[in-house]
Amino acid sequence: MSTGDSASRDELKRLYDAYVRLLEVGRDRIIAAGGTCDPVDVMENGDPALKRVRAYLGTEPSRIHRPSA
Repeated sequence: MSTGDSASRDELKRLYDAYVRLLEVGRDRIIAAGGTCDPVDVMENGDPALKRVRAYLGTEPSRIHRPSA
C-alpha cells in the first residue's frame, strides 16, 4: 500500500467517524425533543453510505471509529 493510499484510507476513516458523530448528535436532539430514535449502531449498520465505506475498508464499524464515551 502506498503512502497516498494509506493517507486516503485514514481520511476516509476520519470522515466515517464524523458521519457517526452526526448520527449521535441527531439522535440526541430527537430524544431531547421528546421523540424516539433508533440506537446509533442500528443507524450506522443500516446506512448505505457507511456500508460502502466498510466494504471498501474491509472492516467492521467498531474497527473504524472509537465509540464515544
